[in-house]
Amino acid sequence: AGGRGPEGRRAGWLLLGSIPAALAGLLGKAWIETAFSDLRFLGVGWLVTAGLLLAADRFLRAARPPVTAGDPTGPQALAMGVFQALAVLPGISRSGSTIAAGLFAGLSAGAAARFSFLLSIPAIGGAALLDALDILHSGTALPLAPLLVGFLTAAASGYLAIRWLLDLLRRGRLAYFAAYCLLLSLVVLLGQR
Repeated sequence: AGGRGPEGRRAGWLLLGSIPAALAGLLGKAWIETAFSDLRFLGVGWLVTAGLLLAADRFLRAARPPVTAGDPTGPQALAMGVFQALAVLPGISRSGSTIAAGLFAGLSAGAAARFSFLLSIPAIGGAALLDALDILHSGTALPLAPLLVGFLTAAASGYLAIRWLLDLLRRGRLAYFAAYCLLLSLVVLLGQR
C-alpha cells in the first residue's frame, strides 16, 4: 500500500480501513436512518460498546505484548475499519470499537488510539459531506449560525469524549467507560418496555 515510505503506507492503510464504513454508510443509509429513529437500537448499540470495551479492558489486563507498536499492518487496518463500519449504528462508539479492534489485532494501545483518530478523519468528513449534499439538494434554507454552533458543540464534546477515553485507555481503565455505556443501555432499554 503506497510504496513511498511510512506516510504512503499509512495513507494506503487509512484508505483500506475507510472502505468498510464508506460501504456501510452508502449501502445501508436508509436502514441506518431508520435505526436512529428507534431508541432500542441506541440501547443495543451502547450494550455492544460496553461489551467491546470490557473485552478490550480484559485483553489489556492480560498483559499480552503488542505485535505492533507503530503503524498497523493492512489486516490490522482492515479489522479496525470493519469495527468502524459497525459504528455507523446508533450507540456504538466509533473510537471505542476501533481501538478495541486494534488491540485485538495486536496493536499497542497507543498505536490503536493513533490510528483510530486518523480513521475518524475520512469517516466523519465523508459523513458531513454527504449530509451537506443532502441539505443542498433538498433546497432547505438553514441559518448558518445554528449550524455553526451545532458543529462547534459536537466537535468540542467529541474532543472531550475522545480525551477521556484515551485517558482511560492509558490508565487501563476501559471498564469505567464500559460501565457508563452499560448504564445508558439499561436506562434506554428498560425505558422502552
